[in-house]
Amino acid sequence: MNTKMKLPLLKKNSGKLVSSLTFVLCILRQGIKPGIGFKFVVLLLASINWIQPVKAEGSRNLYPSGVGGSRAHLEWQTSSWGPGSTTNLARRTLLQVYAKAGENILVGSTAMGVGTLSNILIVSSVSGRIGNETLGTTVLNCRVQRSQFGNGTNGKISSRAEELAGPLPTTGGYKPCSYTVPSDGIYYVVFYAPAGGSSNQASSPSSTVEFGINYSDPDASNSTSILAWDVTVRNPSSGTPNADINGRVFADYLSLFTGGNLFGANDRPVNSIFYIVTKDGFHYQTDLKGIDPNGFVIYGNDIGFYDSDGATPLYHNLFATGSVPNGTMNTVDGGTSLALPSHKIFFSNPDFAPGTSDSKFALGIPLSPTLPKVNSSSFTGKVSLNTTKLNNGGTFNFDTTFNATMPGTYYIVIDQNISSPDYNANKSTNRLLRGRMTSAGPQTVNWDGKDNSGNFFPLGTNYPFKTVIGVGEYHFPLIDAESSLNGGPQFTILNVFNPEGGYYRGFYDDRGYKTIGGTTVGKLNTILCSGIGSVPNPAFSDPLVGFDTRGTNRAYGISGPGVNTNVGCTGSFGDAKGLDLWTYVSSPAVINYFNIISVSKLLMVKRITAVNGVPINEYVNDLTSTDDNNANWPTPLSTYLRGIIDGGTVKPGDEIEYTIYFLSSGETPVTNVNFCDLVPENTTFLPTSFNKNIVSSTDRDGGLSTADYGMMLQIGTTTPTIKYLSNIVDSPDRGKYLTPGTAIPTTFNCTNNTNGAVLVNIVNKTTPPATAALPGETLPNATGAGTPADSYGFVRFRALVK
Repeated sequence: MNTKMKLPLLKKNSGKLVSSLTFVLCILRQGIKPGIGFKFVVLLLASINWIQPVKAEGSRNLYPSGVGGSRAHLEWQTSSWGPGSTTNLARRTLLQVYAKAGENILVGSTAMGVGTLSNILIVSSVSGRIGNETLGTTVLNCRVQRSQFGNGTNGKISSRAEELAGPLPTTGGYKPCSYTVPSDGIYYVVFYAPAGGSSNQASSPSSTVEFGINYSDPDASNSTSILAWDVTVRNPSSGTPNADINGRVFADYLSLFTGGNLFGANDRPVNSIFYIVTKDGFHYQTDLKGIDPNGFVIYGNDIGFYDSDGATPLYHNLFATGSVPNGTMNTVDGGTSLALPSHKIFFSNPDFAPGTSDSKFALGIPLSPTLPKVNSSSFTGKVSLNTTKLNNGGTFNFDTTFNATMPGTYYIVIDQNISSPDYNANKSTNRLLRGRMTSAGPQTVNWDGKDNSGNFFPLGTNYPFKTVIGVGEYHFPLIDAESSLNGGPQFTILNVFNPEGGYYRGFYDDRGYKTIGGTTVGKLNTILCSGIGSVPNPAFSDPLVGFDTRGTNRAYGISGPGVNTNVGCTGSFGDAKGLDLWTYVSSPAVINYFNIISVSKLLMVKRITAVNGVPINEYVNDLTSTDDNNANWPTPLSTYLRGIIDGGTVKPGDEIEYTIYFLSSGETPVTNVNFCDLVPENTTFLPTSFNKNIVSSTDRDGGLSTADYGMMLQIGTTTPTIKYLSNIVDSPDRGKYLTPGTAIPTTFNCTNNTNGAVLVNIVNKTTPPATAALPGETLPNATGAGTPADSYGFVRFRALVK
C-alpha cells in the first residue's frame, strides 16, 4: 500500500492527527461492523510508518514518545497512603504479570547498578491484603543474575531510546534480566530504587524530571523512586519469539512521585494514559490530562472512599483540615477512610492487546461484560400497589439483570414536578435514592416519603420516578494531587456504549457533607476549601447525568510553586485531600408512577367511667384491642383514658356512665365525623343526665333551652372545650338521641337500633353557634402525645340498668 494515499483518511482533532486507536474507535462507533471493512482499517493503520507502535509494557506506556509534560517516578518505600491500618496502602508499586509455561518475563530499570541496594525481583506469590502484601519466594534476583552471567549491564535501562525500544534483541533495546516461567500463573515484579526496599524517606528527584534528561545516572543513590522501568513477556517457542505479548502486565495501584510543586516555578503536569479493567469486565481508558501532583497514588475501585461506618460508599472527598505529613492522608476528618483497590490497572489498551484475554481469564474477569437492565419497576404504598398515605413513604420494587461479579448500584429519582419532570437528582424538592446491590434479580428499596431537603412530598397523583442501575462502577481516588488545570482525569469507556451518558461521562461531588456518624466535614453544600487557586465549577455533578470529562468542570489549582503545603485549606484545592472521580455504565431508564393520598383515621376507646355517680379513676388496658395503645393518646392514661371495661355486678336502677374517647391518629386531619353508639342492651338511656350542668347558654351546643340534655362532648385536654348536646334535632346542636326502632341515617355507621342510639357529629357544624367555643370543622391529626390538644376528646352519656 502507498502510505501517502492513506494519510488524508485520518481526521484532525484540535490541530493534531488522532491516534490509530481513536480512528478505529470512531469508525466502529459510527456503525461499521468488524468485517472486511474493519480489517481494512486495522491494516491501513498498521502500514502507516509514522505511528509509534506500542512495544512491551512499562514506563514507556505511561510516557510514550511525544506525549509531553513530565513523568512521575515509580515508588518503593515503607510509609503508607491513607488512614488506619486495614485500608491504607503501602507507598510502593507491586507489579503483576501473567505468563505461561515456557514464556520469558524480561525486566529492566534505570536504577539497576546505582548503588548497592537497587534491584529487580520476581516473586512467585504474595500473601496478605492489597496494600500490605508479604512477598513470597523470589524466583529472579536481577543482581544475582548479573553476577551469574558476569555482565554488569543486565537489567539496566541506560537511555530514553532504550526505554522506548524495550528489551533486546529489539533494535536499540536494553539487555534485560530474564526469567523463564515454569508454569502458567501470575508473578509479581518488585523494582527497588537505589535506597533499597526498607527506606521510608521521600524521594528527591531533581528539577529536571522531564523526558529530555541525561539517563547516564538518573536515579540518585538515596532515591526511593525509579525513573524508567520495563516488564515484557515473550514466547521464545513461538513463530515470533521476539514479539512482545502485551496485555499481560497489570497492577492494583501505582505509587508515584514527580518531585514537583515545591522545587521550582515550573509545574510538572503528568499526561499518562492507562487502562482500568473492572471485575465485571468493563474497560476504561483514563487520561490524566495534565494533573500536577507531587507524590500521589493511582488506583481504581468500585467504592471510592468509605463513610465513617467503614462500609458505605462516601461519594465525596477525603479531607484533612490539619497537617497531613507528606500529603499521604494518614489523618482525615470525620472518620472516613480509603477503600482498597478492586480493579486492575493495565498499561496496554485491553481492547487490542492480545495478552489481555489471558490475563482476564487468570483474574476471573469475564471476557465480555453483561450490560445492565431494569426489567420492571413498581411502587408499593401504605394503601395499595401504587398508592401511599401522606407522610408515609413506601417501597420501590424493581427487577435487574447484571453480572454480580461486583456489586451494582441503583439510582431512583422521584420528581415532584408531575407535569414536567426533569429527574434532577440534586434538586431539593426531588429525591435521590442510591444504594448497592450485591446480586441481580428482584430488589426492594424503602422510602421515608421525604425529598432531598427532608420535607415530606405533598399530596399528588402520578408522581413520576425513574429507575436506573449502574454497573462497572469505577472510582478513581486521586490522593493529594495539588492541581489539575486542564480538568483531568478524563474517562473513556472502550468496550460498550453507555446509553445514559455516552463514552466520556464522569461524576464528582466536592462539597462538604455529613458522615453517617453525624460529623460535618467542611461546610454542608459548599465546596471544600482551598487556600490558593481555582476550584471545580460547578462544585458537583448530577449523580445520573454526570459531566463530560473532556471538559474543564473539574479543573482546579494554580500554576506555579507554593501550592503543596500539606495543610488543609492552605494549598491548592487538591492538596491534603483525596478527590473522588467516578463513572459507571447505566441501564436504560424505566419510568413509573405512584400516588400520595390523604388518609385520616379516628381511634375510639369505650369505657365505664362512673357507677351511680361515683367516678372510676383508674385505667384498664383492653387486651382485645390495640386502639388504647397508640402513642399519641395524652398521658397519663389514668387521667385521659380513665375507666374500666367491666362494671361488675349491678342491679336494676343502677346508673352507668359511658365515655367514648376519640383520637385523630391519621396522617391528615379528620373531617365530617358522624359518631354513633348504640345504647347497651339491658339499659335505658338517661335523657336528662346533664340538664343540671347547664348554667348558661354557652354551655349548650346551640340547642333549645327547653330541650333535655343527655350527652356531653369534650374536645381538647389542656384547656378543654365542653359542650352539652340535646337529645332532639335542633340544629346547630350536633347531638341527638334516637329511640329504639328509629332508623339511623346512612351517614352514621350504625345498624339495628333495638335499644336506642346516641348520634354526634363531632366536628362538622354546618351553622356555627352564636357563641363559637369549639374549634373549626376538623380534628387535626395528632403529631405527639396529646399534641395538638384538639386532636383528642370524648363523648359521654348515661343509662339505667333495667
